[in-house]
Amino acid sequence: MNTQKGFTLMELMITVVIVAILAAIAIPNYQSHMIRTRRATAATCLLELSQALERSHAINMTYTGFTLPVTQCSTDLSGHYSFSVANLTAQTYTLSAAPRTRRPATIASAEQPSPSTRPGRRVSRVSRMMPALAKKPEHAGGKSAHEPILPTRRL
Repeated sequence: MNTQKGFTLMELMITVVIVAILAAIAIPNYQSHMIRTRRATAATCLLELSQALERSHAINMTYTGFTLPVTQCSTDLSGHYSFSVANLTAQTYTLSAAPRTRRPATIASAEQPSPSTRPGRRVSRVSRMMPALAKKPEHAGGKSAHEPILPTRRL
């Protein structure tokens, strides 16, 4: 009696093909899910930072001199988004969350815009303006991977 134990090469190849097909479907879905989750978390973090700005404004009656606090959400997203505050005046501010790219650095030339001015770099922006100075939102239309999470807000 000659009984062999184990798998044939054909059985192993069929298993490898099935695993490859499942991985080809699952990995992109997982990556897009993680991007959507981080984007939603960044929008929530911007709202938390906006509340900190409003608390500071309630105490000091101005936004000038405010520095971004270190919050848990900004710490959690520090590898994926950079948060900044700009245009601090007595009545206005602009919060933004820009994605950090993991692409290799390229040499900038005169024809290429700098990374800070490259289209699609700003992910989200929350602004507070006086109604007389309010502008139309800069971004209209549907969301894509390169458009802001939130349009400009007028509070």
